Amino acid sequence: MVNPNEQMVDPMTGMPMQTTMIPPAPSNTLGQAQPVFNDSVQTAAQSIYGDVQQRQTSVGDRAPLFPL
Repeated sequence: MVNPNEQMVDPMTGMPMQTTMIPPAPSNTLGQAQPVFNDSVQTAAQSIYGDVQQRQTSVGDRAPLFPL
């Protein structure tokens, strides 16, 4: 029986597997990194393409899980 609180491990790499459909944060938004595009361009792109959650939800179960 599978314990739902236990994290799944990739048998090929031995690394923990992510079980969510949300991708990790872009590396250019972590730490002291500066965004590639300014706020007005990011706002325009989000209004056209949607945010990460909206894009991921639109593909449903057809999209693969994102690795950690």
